[in-house]
Amino acid sequence: MSVSSVDVILGRIRSAPAESPIAVFTNRSGYLLNAVFANTVATQGLIHGHCPRLVGVFDHRSPIDAVARQLNAVSGNAEALSVAKAS
Repeated sequence: MSVSSVDVILGRIRSAPAESPIAVFTNRSGYLLNAVFANTVATQGLIHGHCPRLVGVFDHRSPIDAVARQLNAVSGNAEALSVAKAS
């Protein structure tokens, strides 16, 4: 898995075509999340196995503001959440 910040993951989601979405999973370390291609055999196994760490599967059509709020919330990034609410 690719452990990244919310900002890096949002960049990946913005450029992800519908046929190659990004799956995001929670991670044990701080504000970082795991973001991987959703269409691999391993990731599909996690998705269809109802992995409790799965946050969601996103692509360029996903509403990026809502995705940012969701990812910041699950990562515990309260500072980014308060900035997003203020804007």
